[in-house]
Amino acid sequence: MSNSSENGQRSLFRARNDCGGRGRGHRDQVGGADRRRIAGADALAAVVDVAILDRFEILSRTVPGSDVTGVAALRVYDLSTGNTVGLSPAAGSASARGGMLWWSTGTAEATRWHSLDLRTA
Repeated sequence: MSNSSENGQRSLFRARNDCGGRGRGHRDQVGGADRRRIAGADALAAVVDVAILDRFEILSRTVPGSDVTGVAALRVYDLSTGNTVGLSPAAGSASARGGMLWWSTGTAEATRWHSLDLRTA
């Protein structure tokens, strides 16, 4: 998936698996220019949208038990600064639309929802 970056070029976030089943997250310009590794081997894209507001990648990081519980750490990578900020050590579900990000924490019996307006960052 791709999106326009601030310089007008198309950018792309790719999560690939190597032969060992580990993921690697890269941010590329279409055509391969300005490739940056933005996430480690345990990171995945947490939402379907790429480069929200042409600035933010929403990533999840597996934690012990993720394969059973579906819970993962939730992070936001800022393409403009290169910084990653942790939002939750145990998020269950995450979605984004129109510059808003929301995610759940807790259990099925006691789910709590959180939101972040990325337009204010």
